[in-house]
Amino acid sequence: MKKYFLISCLVFISCITLSSQEVKPHDFVPEQHYHLKNGYELSITDAVKQNEHVCSMLLAKNGRTVVIGEMAYFNNLKYYPRYEGIDFDDFFAIEFFMGGYSYCLYEKKTGSKVLEFDTAGSRPIFEADNQLLIYSVDNGGDTFFPRSVYLYDLKNGKKHKLNAFLQKAQEKNLFWLNILNWFDSFEFGNITPENVEIVFYGCYKPFFDEAGEFFDEEDYRFSFMVER
Repeated sequence: MKKYFLISCLVFISCITLSSQEVKPHDFVPEQHYHLKNGYELSITDAVKQNEHVCSMLLAKNGRTVVIGEMAYFNNLKYYPRYEGIDFDDFFAIEFFMGGYSYCLYEKKTGSKVLEFDTAGSRPIFEADNQLLIYSVDNGGDTFFPRSVYLYDLKNGKKHKLNAFLQKAQEKNLFWLNILNWFDSFEFGNITPENVEIVFYGCYKPFFDEAGEFFDEEDYRFSFMVER
C-alpha cells in the first residue's frame, strides 16, 4: 500500500513537472495524430492567435472532419489537452487541466461532448473490448461520500451508481479508513453479458499487535457484481 502510493506520487509529480513547461508564442507543439477505433483519426494541433497558443481538436473519418473544440492553453503545456488511450467503438475521451485534471467523453459520430468526469482513483479505469468505464463526479459536499462513483456501460447506454455497494461493504467493516475518499482505485473482474464484477482495492484497516498496539496497515480488497 505505502510503496504503491509512493510510486504513484512520484509518477504524478513527474507528470506535473513535465506538463508545466512554459511555451513562447514563436514555439509550436508538434501536431499529434491518433488512430481510433472504427476508422476515426484524432488530431490535436497548435496555433497562435493574439499572442496566445490555441489548440484545436479535430476528428476525421472518410474525408469528413469535425472540430471537436478549440481552446487557449495560456502558453503553458499543463493546460494542453491530452489523449490517454481511452477509446471505445463509438466514444473516446480527452484529458484536460482546468485547476485539476478531468476528462471529457466525446461521441465519435457527432463530435459532441456527452460526459465530463474524473477518475475513480489514481488512473482511468476502462475496458475497451466490453465498452465499460468507471468514473467519479463530485458529490456536492457530502461529508461521508465526497464523490459518486459510476459504472458506465456504453454498449447499452446504462449508468450504474456504485456508492450503495461500497456503503454496504463499509458497514460490515467499520475499521476501513480509506473507502470514503477513493484514494486508490477499482478494476474489472469477471465480465459476462449479464454481469460485471467490480473490484475495489486499496482500502485498509488498522493492524494491531498482540498487545493491542497499532503498528501498521493491512491492505484489503473486495468485489461485487453489477447486473448489466
